[in-house]
Amino acid sequence: MKMSDENIKPKIGIVGTTMSEMDAVLDVKDIRDDLVYYENFFNKIQNEIKKLGVVVSGGIIGDELQAEEVSDLFIREQVDLIIAVPVNYTLDSVILKLLRSQTAPVILWNTSPMEKIPAKMDYDNAIANAIIACVPTLTNVLIKNNLKFKLISGSIKDKRVFSYISDYIDAVKAIKALKTAKIGFIGNSYPGISSISVDEARVIGKFGSTIVRIENMEIEKVYKNIETKRTKADIENFKKKFNFEQLTVDEIERSVRLYNAILDISKEHNLDAIAQLCQYAIISDTIGVAPCFAYSILNTIGTMATCEGDIGTSIALIILREICGDAFFAEYYLHDFEKDFILVAHCGLGNPNFADVKKGIKVLPQPCFPGKNGAGAAFEFNARSGEMTMVSLSMLAPKKWTLVACEVESLDGEVYPMHCPQLKIRFKNGDLNEKFIEFCEKGGVHHLAFASGNQFGKLEKVCDILDLNFQKI
Repeated sequence: MKMSDENIKPKIGIVGTTMSEMDAVLDVKDIRDDLVYYENFFNKIQNEIKKLGVVVSGGIIGDELQAEEVSDLFIREQVDLIIAVPVNYTLDSVILKLLRSQTAPVILWNTSPMEKIPAKMDYDNAIANAIIACVPTLTNVLIKNNLKFKLISGSIKDKRVFSYISDYIDAVKAIKALKTAKIGFIGNSYPGISSISVDEARVIGKFGSTIVRIENMEIEKVYKNIETKRTKADIENFKKKFNFEQLTVDEIERSVRLYNAILDISKEHNLDAIAQLCQYAIISDTIGVAPCFAYSILNTIGTMATCEGDIGTSIALIILREICGDAFFAEYYLHDFEKDFILVAHCGLGNPNFADVKKGIKVLPQPCFPGKNGAGAAFEFNARSGEMTMVSLSMLAPKKWTLVACEVESLDGEVYPMHCPQLKIRFKNGDLNEKFIEFCEKGGVHHLAFASGNQFGKLEKVCDILDLNFQKI
């Protein structure tokens, strides 16, 4: 199941840096000895960051020994992100001691307690706020030592700065979730579609996610043990939300009972996602219906589901879930050349959270895979219109994962009587055919993950931290 926000709230290490003594050579008065001035400034920054995550504070440091102590603190606390803020001139040896042993991503922030140079600026005030003087030396030595960082620049009143930090924290949150994510694998990958196949060892190596293999026998055993009164109570609740049509009483009961079973299994294994091939349920004498209804409902509560055993798109769905709250699985279906849109769908599986409720949500017989005991229930709806981000994640090169992100528009329109969830999309800012060609040439696959809004900024940061090949369309 989806981890709670508290469990995956990222730890943010924050530290202010300065120089303990004004000059290592000249014996002069340190005109920056007003520690309260810098502490107040640092505390303002720290209080803003606390709104975005759990802060591990290193305070303000000024020499190599203090830098090593804070470095040890961040490692011990296993921080997910480090924000280093020079509050005054900082020697590059301090920043190296602070960051050389870190594995967490680093943001270096060029800012200043003094946002505007006064008309009568004197030298004391200049030196007390001369932060920008040290920033190029800090970035230079980090580059020399092959230490990754992101540099941001702006005052503490600059909303763009905190927007960048907020996006970065969301990206870190997604990566933190992936490190402990469990993806249930049921059945096998679809024969002959190797484009969505992945190396399980590289899934663990790159993302940290664990693949949990769930056998058909386990599902049938749990299915048999579901209490009838529980299933009937859920049926009544679902009928208040959705319109069930053309289904027998037995098909509805089997579909909801299977939802109960998969829900219990996902809780037992603490699953974040499930990649499955539905034949196990269809051919089963015990179950005998398609499982589309079960996985569609699981999507609505944060356990992301894909078909054809697609682990790569399961990971994409988890990323989108973490950076913006929800996600939708589908695949390319049809290209309407006359009306200039692409119909994206899947055979009965979707996420009703994305439905245009004004057009209604139906639950109908699954359209293409009749089971031993009936068709099973499937959703039919049109996704609500608006801006969306479409993502494809796959292994292209032996050691390189590629994430293709597309800015698309979900279109309003009729609900086709296909007995499955539907999105009608156009690529934004370009010709549909040209953008589709670009998608294919950059390595996209037919299985897709969708999220509402433009998520490019957050996805780019996820890819930067994980060293994924980020392709933007």
